[in-house]
Amino acid sequence: KISKSKMKTFSPKKTNSRSLNLKNSNDNQQSIKNKNKISNKDEPKVVYVPNITTNLDNININIIQKPQPKVCQFCGKIFKKNADLERHERTHTGDKPYKCDKPDCNKAFATKCSLEYHTVTHLGKMKRAVCPQCSGLFATTSSMKVHMRQHTGEKPFKCPICGDAFRTSGHLHTHIIIHERKKKRK
Repeated sequence: KISKSKMKTFSPKKTNSRSLNLKNSNDNQQSIKNKNKISNKDEPKVVYVPNITTNLDNININIIQKPQPKVCQFCGKIFKKNADLERHERTHTGDKPYKCDKPDCNKAFATKCSLEYHTVTHLGKMKRAVCPQCSGLFATTSSMKVHMRQHTGEKPFKCPICGDAFRTSGHLHTHIIIHERKKKRK
């Protein structure tokens, strides 16, 4: 709730269906486009204007600061929550704070859900696949096959834009998004 000291009182000067020009006590002009919000990127403010008729003497308008967007310092992707940004940035940094606590297992993961999925492999309830080169354990044969590409160097997923190749379709998808962002900036 906004206190009375943060509320501003305006007197209506002119109205039409597109915009509303208001005059405050200091005679400074302000324009509110589309009646209920400002779409100026330089000033992150939302203005709420109640139903207005021209015969009102005073109008109270609540000006509320929008929360600052959380932007990835590596790729510029925008997030609403800090936790989502932190999780995303681990894809760039390689940070894996979630470590398996089982003896003789030195695996670590970027997300808590990945660690939880991994711990099931220790219970023996899932079919395990063993890498023939490094003896790594995998929950499924398909995940082991993707892992094998690290050993073989196979990169079957090629970028149609630049020709770069990737081990997984997910890595290719992330790469294509970078091309799309570069195209939007131009």
